[in-house]
Amino acid sequence: METAKEFLENQGWSKNDKGTFDFNGLCELLEKYKNTQIHDFDSLSESVLKYMSNNHHPHCAMIATSTNVQVLEGLKSTGETFEYIKD
Repeated sequence: METAKEFLENQGWSKNDKGTFDFNGLCELLEKYKNTQIHDFDSLSESVLKYMSNNHHPHCAMIATSTNVQVLEGLKSTGETFEYIKD
């Protein structure tokens, strides 16, 4: 099985001036998977995890919808609380 880096290079993508693959390239990859109806969630997830690990710090999260992909950075958090959850 090829690595995410090998996959991106085999798709003809090049690295940006920071030596990493750009965010738009990842969006194109997600769109390609969606358009070709590839349903291998584990493979796609692995590529996204590797991208996030190589290009963003651990306080970032990615949200993908059918129309948009965002990388968000957590600047401040209350931590997890269940105080207001009704049983």
